[in-house]
Amino acid sequence: MEHSVAELPWGALRGAFGPSDGSAGPHTNVPSALSVLRHAELYSGAPEEIEAAFSVLERHALRHRLLYPVAVTIAPFLLDFMRRKSPQSERIAELLAEYVAAAETLDAPLRDRLIDLVSDHAPEVMHWLGRFDRPLAALAIYVSDLQPLYLGALAGEAVPVSTWQYAFLALLELGAAPARTVAIANALLDSDAEPLVRASAAAFLVRFGDDTPSLNTRIDAALPPAAPAALANLVAPLVTARRAARRRPTHARRRGDVRGREARAHPRRRASGHAAVASRERAQGRHPSGRHQCPRPSEARRLHRAHRRGPRDRFRSAAIMSRFVVAPDADGCVPVRAWNPPADVAAELVDDGARFFAFDGAARVAIIGGHLLARATALFGKPTVDYCRFTYVLRDSVGGAIISVGLHVDGPDSSVAFAGKGADLDASVDALEAELASAKPANCSVDIACNGFDIKLGRRAGKAFLKIWVE
Repeated sequence: MEHSVAELPWGALRGAFGPSDGSAGPHTNVPSALSVLRHAELYSGAPEEIEAAFSVLERHALRHRLLYPVAVTIAPFLLDFMRRKSPQSERIAELLAEYVAAAETLDAPLRDRLIDLVSDHAPEVMHWLGRFDRPLAALAIYVSDLQPLYLGALAGEAVPVSTWQYAFLALLELGAAPARTVAIANALLDSDAEPLVRASAAAFLVRFGDDTPSLNTRIDAALPPAAPAALANLVAPLVTARRAARRRPTHARRRGDVRGREARAHPRRRASGHAAVASRERAQGRHPSGRHQCPRPSEARRLHRAHRRGPRDRFRSAAIMSRFVVAPDADGCVPVRAWNPPADVAAELVDDGARFFAFDGAARVAIIGGHLLARATALFGKPTVDYCRFTYVLRDSVGGAIISVGLHVDGPDSSVAFAGKGADLDASVDALEAELASAKPANCSVDIACNGFDIKLGRRAGKAFLKIWVE
């Protein structure tokens, strides 16, 4: 190991910028970068050298989520540095996990070599539990031989709480719920753990928990509007790299460009040749352009989409974190006060031919209904729609009050009003009004049946709109 860095034929090992021996510039000097990390303690007083070394390994071996052959040669050195307890171990572990996550962009023999390397060091890698949990979770997703060890460790007794924020999301990707994990997720959901730990536990219970109203309410409380973005950032090595890893690198596509060869050989049959090749590529699961077809969304992103559709899934991205969560019903709520949006909100009425019908004050209905719907949709998702109205029923996670707000369609007398029950209603309504005013409006629409009319209102292109048809 002491001399192997110098003896390897780095000039023949290709990276994103060409040979890896530094002949194309310092940003391709892999042996120098490995030497710096091998002696990271000696370079502790020169952080710019360490940063330059990581820059070579992060950009020359892996670029735009495409892994290059030199990464397979780098990986054993990274594992050796981990074994030596390098002061840069955390970043080295993250780098190795990114390599493995993008391994499917390599040719099959190189990909298998990289996966087998990690499999051979599986017991050693499992010692990362509790120290380097994010890269360990990523490796468990992509290395099948590591999965039984990882699942067995999570079923054990001594798993740090901080581990679970990554472990729950990895289990979602694997579709597994080992013994005790559901019980642990339930316990963490109601604990005073970090918000991301509770959000990960809630996401895990969406799939593996019991479908009960009480659990749904607890899940909603643990998944604020900013949770999707926060969880996506938390599992970037698990999600982003996995999506990109299904695509083959550009240089591999050029070598196997069947369509180009057929077109050159048969210029008069270009169109029919392309059709035949495209049909064959589709049958093989590839896009006719030469790229693999878009893979299925990762579990985390699919969870986010499903969460907006089902009764258990009511969180959306928003610019602020709401103190309100969706509540099951508004029984017992009493009127608090009416609400009107700012007067300068634009609105439009859509004339849809002979079926269009308008009434005095229709523009006002479009404004107050579209303004409320666009902001509440950004915070809480779709409303509950009843005859002549749409409504949001929310629970204040601070004061515990139940607040109902929605539009009641009644011609010129249409109104938006707050109702509620519980303590300190005025303070809760004030807080909800402030959140609605601060929320970034979302494009949306809702269909309402009322008094023989079909009504569609919402927001699009920066304006509230209203369409009305006679049934």
